Amino acid sequence: MKKKHLLLYSASLFLLTGCDTINRMNDLVNQSTYSIDANREAVEYNTHAIRENQRLISESNRTLEENRHHLEALSK
Repeated sequence: MKKKHLLLYSASLFLLTGCDTINRMNDLVNQSTYSIDANREAVEYNTHAIRENQRLISESNRTLEENRHHLEALSK
């Protein structure tokens, strides 16, 4: 009878430990998912900022070119 109780205790302990491990793994997966989502949002924001900076640089270059033409016209 003692052997049977010990076996049941061991099996119960194994199942509880296994469930705890699975719960911890699920928590880690969820944390990773949240991190991935946050990183994706950051990448999207940074991509938008880069595109906006490219637009502003292009606009500045056009303005510089126009100013250069105006200065050339004034110096003639």
